This record gives sequence, structure tokens and C-alpha cells, in this order.
Amino acid sequence: MAWILFPLAAHLFYVTGSFIDKYLLQRYFPNGKSGALLIFGAIMGVVMLPVIWFIEPHVFSVSLRDALLLVGSGVLFNLYLLPYLAALSRSETSVVGSIFQTIPIFGFILGFIFLGEFLSFLQIVGGLIIIMGAVAITLHRGEARQVQARALFLMLLASFCIAAASLLFKFAALETTYWVSVFWQNIGLLVFGVILFAVPNYRTQCMGVIKKASLSFGAVNLLNEIIAIVAGLLILYAYLLAPIALVQTVGGFQPFFFLLFGLVLTKLFPHIFKESIDRKSLGIKIVAMAFMVFGAYLLYNS
Repeated sequence: MAWILFPLAAHLFYVTGSFIDKYLLQRYFPNGKSGALLIFGAIMGVVMLPVIWFIEPHVFSVSLRDALLLVGSGVLFNLYLLPYLAALSRSETSVVGSIFQTIPIFGFILGFIFLGEFLSFLQIVGGLIIIMGAVAITLHRGEARQVQARALFLMLLASFCIAAASLLFKFAALETTYWVSVFWQNIGLLVFGVILFAVPNYRTQCMGVIKKASLSFGAVNLLNEIIAIVAGLLILYAYLLAPIALVQTVGGFQPFFFLLFGLVLTKLFPHIFKESIDRKSLGIKIVAMAFMVFGAYLLYNS
């Protein structure tokens, strides 16, 4: 059971990173144009390549099939950031983060399509309960229903990207070593960054941020990228120690991490973090999250 410590720590890092993402969006990208953040993330991936090559000199000892699968996994693991950051700019961090509970649903759907896996009746019920919880936690506020509905759609798209990336990584990583897999996934990150930089709008955003960049922005963004890298390494390593579905079950704790972090940060730094923490909103969030956790339990234990 020592494997459980890796995804548990990863999700704590992911939650921390999400709140830093929210801070960066509010402080430096109030117009919601966050493409520069993704390009900076790709730069960090490039920095990691020689480090991994030093750790594992045989990074090129991989079949073309596995290399392409891992590159595709890397692209998808970063493509999810586009809809995720767009949703984060529209809704609360605890709400957006909780919708990641839908990742296992897409994982099972992809397993059905590509692996011939079948869901039991209780697993289908569990998936529906998770979706109900995601809808409830997103649309519980009366105002701006259209904005929140768009945030829900964006997060479902982000969750699908992560589920697809996990499937590709698992396919290829079983045929090679951990560090070789991570190396080629970072190549995918580089590919994604190059594609983004080739888009005029994102390139303009990136250059504009570089020109106006402050030391505080650089420090916070660097910290956030390090957190993301550590979280990603932990979760990928966990995928090699236990089945994907079992590792993703640990993500059931994530909504409560988001709720706790959001409550504490709103109390301590109300001028930076603004989560709905009135009694009614907290009650709805707790109930919706409990439904999602119960749905995840049915999904994995049926």
C-alpha cells in the first residue's frame, strides 16, 4: 500500500498548483488570455530533458510506436490546460478542481472503446452520480448560469484530455522504463509549446508577458511549474505501481482538499482568493462533493 502515498502527495500538489494558477490569472491575466502560461510550461519541459537524459542515458532505446504514444500523451497532458485555465478564469477554484472527478468516467469510456472493457450496472450508476455532482457544484449559484455551464463543459473537455493521456502513457510505459517514458512525454510538451508559439495570438501574449515580466511573476510562475512537474512525476510513477483506475481512486480525496484550501485561503487572503464560503454555498459544495466521492467508490469497487 506504499504506492498510495505517491498519488496522495500528487493531488495535494495539484490542488496547491490550482490555487496558484488562479492567483496568476487574477493578478497577471485578468482578460483571461493565459496562453503565455502554457508556453512557459513548455519551456520548463525543455529544461527537464537534459536532466532526464543525464539520469537515464538510454532515453532513445524505445520503439517508434512507444515514442509516438508517449509524445501524444505529453501533448494531451498539456492540451487540457487550455480548457482548464479558461474554466478557472470563469469559476471558483474549488468548483473547477472538483470536476476533475469526471476523469475516471472518461477513462472507463476509453477503456470500453479501445480495450473492450465493460462497465457493470453499479459502475454506470456511479458515473451518473459523479456527473450529477459535477453539475450541482458548478450550477449551484443562481447568477451567471451560462458562464458556469460553459465552465462545466470546459472542465469536462479537460478531464477527457487527461484520461486519454493517461491511457496512452500506460500503454507505452509498460514496455519501457519510467524515465524513458517521462523523457518522451516531455518531448510531447515541447511539441505542444512549439505549436502554441506558432499561433500569432499566443506568441503575442507570450512576448508581451516577457516584456512586462516582474521578479514576483517569475518567482511565482517558477514555483508553480516546479509543483506541476513534481505532481506529474509522482502520479506517473504511481501509474507504474498500481492500476490506473486504482490510482485515480485516490483522486476522490481531491474535492475535499480543494474545499479545505479554498476555505482557509479565503479567510486568510480575502483580497486574493474569493471562494463562496457562506453556509448555503458550503452546504451545497459538501453534498455535491460527497455525491462525487460516492460515485467514484461505486465506479471502482463494483
